[in-house]
Order: sequence, then structure tokens, then C-alpha cells
Amino acid sequence: MTNSLIRRERRTNRRNLRAELRRRSAAQRLAASCRRRPRSLATVALAAGVAKEAVTGVANGLRSVAKRLGLAPAATARTRRTVAGGRARKTRSVARWTLAQVARLVGAYRPRKAEYVAATALIAAFTGVAADDKPAQPAYKLAATIAPHAAHLSTTARLNNLAAVFAGTAR
Repeated sequence: MTNSLIRRERRTNRRNLRAELRRRSAAQRLAASCRRRPRSLATVALAAGVAKEAVTGVANGLRSVAKRLGLAPAATARTRRTVAGGRARKTRSVARWTLAQVARLVGAYRPRKAEYVAATALIAAFTGVAADDKPAQPAYKLAATIAPHAAHLSTTARLNNLAAVFAGTAR
């Protein structure tokens, strides 16, 4: 009885570790592909670690900044993929941007919503340029800027804390 419980726990632990490894590997592959070639704004945001709920809004904001700056994408393509991870019925034109272009867009983007401010900070760290054109901090240091005791706070409160941290450095 005891041995079967221990075996079951170890199996569960190994399964969880394999799932975590697969998730990390996929994130690394996505980040590497963003560094290698032009990708869509939504893909760059996902690779930077932005939550799926905020990706579309941030990408739309960056597109409007590109229009304002008169910046053209590096490449265009046709795809059936969606941000939600599914397949669309019809093909759509997708603009692909280099990391240097995304860094320029992020530098000119001034979101008001706390989620988007935090997302912009993550994308800025990923592209290697901070929102105010100072050298960017690595993503693990960005996460450390949030108070360590904030684990009990809700997601909205954590995002507000992160937005407050970057509000002082972004302007």
C-alpha cells in the first residue's frame, strides 16, 4: 500500500516536471525564433511573457503607434493561425516586425491601462531596449521589482504594482 502511494506520487511528480520542461522548451523556441526572423507583434508579445488576454490589446496599440510613426513592417505573410492558438477559417494578412522595429514601437507606446503598461515593460525587456531608451533589465529582474510580499494580492493589484514601478522609469 505504502509503496504504491510513493510510486504514484513519484509518477505524478515526474509527469509535472516533464510538462514544465515542455512548456519551458516551447517558450525558448518561440523566443529564439523571434530573435532570428521577423514575427508578428502578437507573437513577440507572447514570447516576451505577456498574458494571452492582454496580447491582442497591446499588439493593436503597437500597430497604431506604427501607423503614427509611419513605420512599415519588415515582411508580410498570409496565415490561418489565431492568437488564441486555433485555426481560422479564412487566411489573414499578417505583418511581421523585427525586434529592432518592435523596440522602436515600444519606445513610442504610452499605454494607460495597467495591464498594458506591464506588458510593454516585458516586451521592452525582451527586445533589449527599455521604454525610455535606457538599457533594459533582464526579465527576471523585472519580476523582482514587484514586492516579494505581493503573493497574497490579486492579479489586478500585482499589475498595478508593476505599473507603478515602471511609471517612474517610463517617463
